[in-house]
Amino acid sequence: ALPASMAIRAATTAPQVVVIGGGFGGATVAKYLRMWGGNIDVTLVDAKASHIACILSNLVVTNSLSLSSITLSYDNLRNKHGVRVLKGSATAIDPVGRQVTLAGGTRLPYDRLVLAPGIDFMPIPGWDPNKIPHAWQAGPQTTLLKNQLANMPSRGNFVMTIPKAPYRCPPGPYERACVVADYLKRRKPGSRVI
Repeated sequence: ALPASMAIRAATTAPQVVVIGGGFGGATVAKYLRMWGGNIDVTLVDAKASHIACILSNLVVTNSLSLSSITLSYDNLRNKHGVRVLKGSATAIDPVGRQVTLAGGTRLPYDRLVLAPGIDFMPIPGWDPNKIPHAWQAGPQTTLLKNQLANMPSRGNFVMTIPKAPYRCPPGPYERACVVADYLKRRKPGSRVI
């Protein structure tokens, strides 16, 4: 049985769902909760003002698309589907009190919480991502890799490593290697992918 205060709140207010992460997973959950969920208040929290689609970033790296063409706004979620979108980062979750604390101290109560934060990287000692980009998170790293390829001399070497399994997108590294190899074949004669 619900405590009396929770039962009263549930009877008088719409259920509150907080979604942490505005990538494909989080944005899709937020959209369909609003479309199919009836009277549900949905708040989407993401550290960025828009989502850059990593799945199309290889086309940016090889200059077939612009970064802006793979940057997805949250405007439709907000305006068409009624999702409340907040720019911020979750710093704490209180599962007993059912609230999320954001950087800066804002607290969001929830009845249900969805965690879809995407990926992050464990730092490697001595690795400088501004010199050796991973480019697995679309955005500045994509642009850096694109510029490095454009400035690479003909007969140069493109060296790439593949993370240990399991990782998020099994075909990703092989797709990138193939797309880069095609780009080098057309624009940087004599270059190799290692």
